Amino acid sequence: MYGADPSTLAQSSQKNVLYLRNLHEEINEYDLEDYLTVKTTNKRVVRDRTSHRSLCRAILTYESEESANRALEMDNYKVIKNKTINLTRYEPGNPRRRAGGCNLFIKNIPEDCTEREMHNRCSRHGNIISLKFSRDRESNRCRGYGFVLFSLDSEAETCKKALHDSLFHDSRLVVDYFVEKAKRPAVKKPQNNLYVSNIPSNWSNDDIKKRFSEFGEIISAVVVPADESGDEKNKGFGFVCFEKAEDAQKALETMKGIEINSQILEIHEFKNKETRAKENKLKFESLKAKLREENDKKTVFVKNIGDEVTAEEFEKCFKDQFTAFRSCALAYKRSTDGKAENKVRVGNFGWVTFEDEKGVEDAIAKTLEIELAGDTLIIQRFVRSAKRKDAPKERHNARQYNSFGQNNYQMNPMGRGVVMPGMVPRMVPQNFMYAGGHGGRGGRGNMMGSRPMMGHMPRGGPGPMGGLPHAHMSRRGGHPGFPQGGHPVNTPGGFVQTPNAGHPQGGVTATAAVERRETPKVNPLPDSLKIKESEVLKMSEEDRYNFLGEKLYNYITEDLNEKDRAGKLTGMLLEMDFQELMGLFKNFPELNNRITEAVKVLDDHEN
Repeated sequence: MYGADPSTLAQSSQKNVLYLRNLHEEINEYDLEDYLTVKTTNKRVVRDRTSHRSLCRAILTYESEESANRALEMDNYKVIKNKTINLTRYEPGNPRRRAGGCNLFIKNIPEDCTEREMHNRCSRHGNIISLKFSRDRESNRCRGYGFVLFSLDSEAETCKKALHDSLFHDSRLVVDYFVEKAKRPAVKKPQNNLYVSNIPSNWSNDDIKKRFSEFGEIISAVVVPADESGDEKNKGFGFVCFEKAEDAQKALETMKGIEINSQILEIHEFKNKETRAKENKLKFESLKAKLREENDKKTVFVKNIGDEVTAEEFEKCFKDQFTAFRSCALAYKRSTDGKAENKVRVGNFGWVTFEDEKGVEDAIAKTLEIELAGDTLIIQRFVRSAKRKDAPKERHNARQYNSFGQNNYQMNPMGRGVVMPGMVPRMVPQNFMYAGGHGGRGGRGNMMGSRPMMGHMPRGGPGPMGGLPHAHMSRRGGHPGFPQGGHPVNTPGGFVQTPNAGHPQGGVTATAAVERRETPKVNPLPDSLKIKESEVLKMSEEDRYNFLGEKLYNYITEDLNEKDRAGKLTGMLLEMDFQELMGLFKNFPELNNRITEAVKVLDDHEN
C-alpha cells in the first residue's frame, strides 16, 4: 500500500478515521479535497505497491469524531465522476463484515433508488456501519441488489423482518442474511432439453413428439436415425426440447421408467460431451482413490531383501507363511526395450498385499523373524510417499502445541533455571529434553538434572551430561530466563550459564544464521554411519536408539556442520519407527533427504 499505513491506524482505533470505497481511479489526494464538504486533516489514496495505481479506495482522517460524523451525513453517497462513493468507519479486519448475523443482502432494488434513500429506510431499525449497492462500473447503474451491515445481530434481524417482502419504489424487496459464495448451497438450473434412451426401434420423430407433447409445447423432438443397412429406424435414443423448463421436469418425472413395447424408457437431462467427460472423470478418480486407500491398508512394505532373491522366491516365502496372502512385487526398473524379462532390480525392498487387514497385522508381528536367503526381513505398514513427506512437519507442529492449541513453551514460575516436572523452559519444544535427555519418544530422557544410570547412555549421543548438546538457544541473547549469551548446562544444582565461544553476546551472527539455513551437502557415506545390522538387532530397544542416536548426532554435527541444532534434528529423526530408522542407514540419499526436510521444518518454525 502506498500512503497511509493501515496497521498504524488499526492500532490507534481512532473514531475520527473513515474509509472511502468506490473512488474513481483518476482521483488523487488533491482532487479529493475539492469534492469533500467536510475538511480533513489527512487523506491518502490506497495504491498498489508496484505500479502505484489507485485501488479506488482512500483513508480519511478528520480533526475530531464530530467532524467524521458530519462527513458521514454530508459526504456519504456522493457521486464523483459517475461513481457513488461509500464512507464507513475504518475498522480493518472487522469480523462482523463477514458475519451472517449482522450483514444483510437486499434484492429487487429499483434502478432509480439511491443509497441515501435506502439508508434512511434501514437506519430506523439500528446503527448502520456500511451500506452499499452493487453498480455497473461504466454506467454506475444499480444492478438491483446491495448489502447493509449493522452493529448488532438483533438490529439486522429487526430490519430483515420489517423490509422483507415490503414495497419500495413499487418494487417488492427480498431481504435475507448474507452468505459467502463458498458456503452457499449449489443451485441446479433446470434443463428444458431431455435425453431419451431405450426407445422402441420403430419410433420416428413424429412418434416421440406425440408421446411427449402432452406435457407442454415442444420446440423440437429428434430421433437419431439408424444406419441405412439395418432394418431399424433409429439407434435407440433421441432428444426432446421443451419451451419451458417446468414442462421438461414434469415429463422427466412422469415418463422415466415407464414400459413401452416391453422396453423401459430412460430419461435424463441433456448434458454436453464436456460435462459428461468431467463427471465421468470425477467419478473415476473418486473410485480409484477409494480403491487405492483400501488396498494400502492391506499392504506392507518389506525391506532388507537380498539382491539375488527372485520374485518367485519372494512370493513363496510369504505364501507359505500367511494364508491371507494375495500378491507381492519387488522393486524393478523398466527395461528400455519394454520386455518383462529384461527388467532390473533397483532396490532391496518390495511390497506384499493381503486379503484383509488382519494379514497385515500378522505380518508386522513377525518382522525380524522371517529370513530369506540369509537376510532378516524388515516388515512395516505401507505408507505412500506423499504422506511420508509431510510427516516431519506434522510431528514438529504436534510438539509445539498442546491439545488446547496453546504453545507448549513455558517459563519456570520459580524463576530458577530448573526444569520442573511436566514443563520445559521457553523456546524448547516439549519433546526435546535438556542435558541428560533426548528428543522425542515421550520423555525417556532425564529430568531435573538427574544423571543417567550406569552403563546406559541417553539416546541422542554424548552431551554435557551424557545427552544431546543444547540446540534450543534463542538467536539473540541466548536462552530466555538465563543471563545474556551462551548455553544453559544441566548440573546437579540446576542450570548454569556457560560462555558461547565465538559469539560474545551469546547470540548467533547474521552470517551464521544464513549458513545454518543452507541445505546440508550430500557427501559419500562416511565411516561413522556404517553399522552392522546383526549387532543392532541383538540390542535392547533402548540401546538401539542410544546407538543410532549417537551415530546420527555425530554425523549431523561433524559432517553437516549443524552444531546449533544437532540435538533437535537428531530428536526428530529418532521419532521414526525402528524399522524405518534402520532403513535410513542403508539408503544414504534418503537419510540426507530426511535431514533436509527436518532443517526446513525448523527454519519455517523459527521464521
